[in-house]
Amino acid sequence: MRPTRGNPTVPGLTAVIPEGSLKSPNVKEYTVGFGSAIGSRGVAKIDFIYRDWDDFNATRTDLTTGVAPYQFGLVFDKGVIENTNKLDRKYEAVQSSTTTASRSLSSRAADIRGRG
Repeated sequence: MRPTRGNPTVPGLTAVIPEGSLKSPNVKEYTVGFGSAIGSRGVAKIDFIYRDWDDFNATRTDLTTGVAPYQFGLVFDKGVIENTNKLDRKYEAVQSSTTTASRSLSSRAADIRGRG
């Protein structure tokens, strides 16, 4: 039998989710926008967007999570799937758009600055 290159994942055996402990990942979003008419046929708009993600799912494997016995006498490390805020993801952007109406309607939008 060929040795594994790391701790294999066996569904239902090597990862455990403690009942009632896992929350869905979520994001808080704040948006502020301003718009103005350009003459009688146009509109300009600018939006400021901020997003902050929380409650990421991660697998923790350490000496406290134990081991999982498997067939042929193999023993694998057991991981606990839990929420963590040690990961950080934020998104900030300024978005602008202009719309003008002539004989046919045209629209242009541009992402000025986005980080995420």
